[in-house]
Amino acid sequence: MNPCSVAARWRWSLPFGAAKWTWRPFTAWWKCTWITARRPSSPAAPPATLTPDERELVIREVVAAARGRVPVICGTGSNCTQTVIDTERRYRGLGCVAQLVVTPYYNKTTQEGLYAHFMAIAEHTELPIVLYNVPGRTGLDIAPETIDRLAGSGRFVALKESSYDLPRVMEKISAMRGRLTLYSGNDDMIYPLLALGAEGVISVLANVAP
Repeated sequence: MNPCSVAARWRWSLPFGAAKWTWRPFTAWWKCTWITARRPSSPAAPPATLTPDERELVIREVVAAARGRVPVICGTGSNCTQTVIDTERRYRGLGCVAQLVVTPYYNKTTQEGLYAHFMAIAEHTELPIVLYNVPGRTGLDIAPETIDRLAGSGRFVALKESSYDLPRVMEKISAMRGRLTLYSGNDDMIYPLLALGAEGVISVLANVAP
């Protein structure tokens, strides 16, 4: 993963309606900015309100609009391991360069369970994996020791870190040992994480202020 600003997906909420999108002109605008990657359909946006067909449509539209000039990362995360695997298989041929996989929410598994979850995904999917750690939303934090074990598989390429615990983030950076790229997952933590060695940000703000 290259140093970059990755725009997190943004959508309008429409009452009672099927999802209506303006992805192609919006993505065309990103191509004229400093945005260097795009990540549609992830837990930070509202995929839970979309049907599987709508989620796939969003990704297809973004990939088509990007035309290879802006890499696209698809969100496949779920608290069900098999759902992640099935979702990746559905998106695999759409033109995405990687998948973003959040820690299982609600389940609050152990670190060993978390390791087993991610390794099962690594073994049964093909797209490179960007780990997504957002303890404030999932109630679960990826421990530095777990990151060390996962990094050794070679299937994980980056960590989107949305924690505000900087000493803990420093421990994770040490555990990565240069094998994963670190991205800030919070717009208000970009500079602190860059100072610690992050390569960029997966940003909501980048949709309007790239």
